[in-house]
Parts: sequence; structure tokens; C-alpha cells
Amino acid sequence: MNYLNLFKTPIFNIALGILGVIIYIVHVWILSDKIDKANQDLQNCELKLNLQNAQIKALQIKPSAFNQDKIKEIQKIYLKDEKCESELNAYKKMFSAAF
Repeated sequence: MNYLNLFKTPIFNIALGILGVIIYIVHVWILSDKIDKANQDLQNCELKLNLQNAQIKALQIKPSAFNQDKIKEIQKIYLKDEKCESELNAYKKMFSAAF
């Protein structure tokens, strides 16, 4: 019996086509499960992020009336040059004057 002739039969081609369709369906099913899991992970992350944002907002410092008046006095920070040290010193002076 010549086994090469078996590959040329219509039944073999149909079986090969059915196998391809089954593999495709399984692949789509696996991918849809992965998408569902990724969506659940995304929802969990969004929930945790919203919770963290609420906690950060609760910790936000609210300036007192005394400090608001001093903060309003500061209109502009004058820098000697473009160096970081100059900017840092300007901020130090601003905060020491405000508090």
C-alpha cells in the first residue's frame, strides 16, 4: 500500500480542514479567556488606584488663614541665574517667609 496516495484523498483534505478549524476555535477561546482576565486585572487596578487617590486627597494639607495671607504676598520668585542652587535658595526664602 502506498501511503503517499493517502494524502491525496478528499477525506484527508476534509479531515485536515476540520482539524484547522478546531485549532482556530481553541486559539480564539484561549485568547478570549486571556482578554477577560486582562479586563478583570484592569478593573482591579482602577479600583485600587481610585482608593489610593482618595487616601492621598484625604491627606492633603489645607493651608490655614494665616498662611494663606503670607502665601498671597509671594507673587514671583526671582532667580539670579538658571542654576538649581539659585532656584532652591529662592524657594527656601519663600518658605521661610511664609511660615
